[in-house]
Amino acid sequence: EAFTRSLRVEPDIEVVLDRALPPNPVVYIDIIRDLAQERQTAVALQLWAHLVNLQPNPSPGLKDLYPLVDALRQQRNIAEASRVWRQGVALAGLADLGDPSASVLWDGGFESGFSNFGYAWYFPANSHGVQIQLDRREKHSGQQSLRLTFDGKLDVNFSDVCHNVPVEPRTSYRLSAWAETRDLT
Repeated sequence: EAFTRSLRVEPDIEVVLDRALPPNPVVYIDIIRDLAQERQTAVALQLWAHLVNLQPNPSPGLKDLYPLVDALRQQRNIAEASRVWRQGVALAGLADLGDPSASVLWDGGFESGFSNFGYAWYFPANSHGVQIQLDRREKHSGQQSLRLTFDGKLDVNFSDVCHNVPVEPRTSYRLSAWAETRDLT
């Protein structure tokens, strides 16, 4: 509320950012969250850019980015949503998770431990006779993989592990994956 009132007095957002807001990432994230909920993404992006330039320590968590990333995606501003996600991942120290260079899929190896928001993997813990969990014993590379355990009671048409990926129209992409099966019928 103080931020929006400050903008009424001083319409130059850079002046408000420099003079009225403390260089505290929590303050910025709270305002960005409120602006994203109100779909004021243009102003939220200005605050985000200012926060990134501050190189905050501690950095905002990835879950803190979700309201802005989600609002941008809902407005079909995929390029900005992807940019904010990449910057947030870098600030959080999660930019190098062993993904191939230039991969559009973030955390392809399930290394971050994050799921169900932003540009992370989406999967429920249990789904229609399938138990889904991270597995540190079986892995292709890195430290873990995703294990799907079918209970065998249903003929499963399984499609419950998903990943939102920012892609460009009329662009070719190559998909590669590693899977190991055991006792699969």
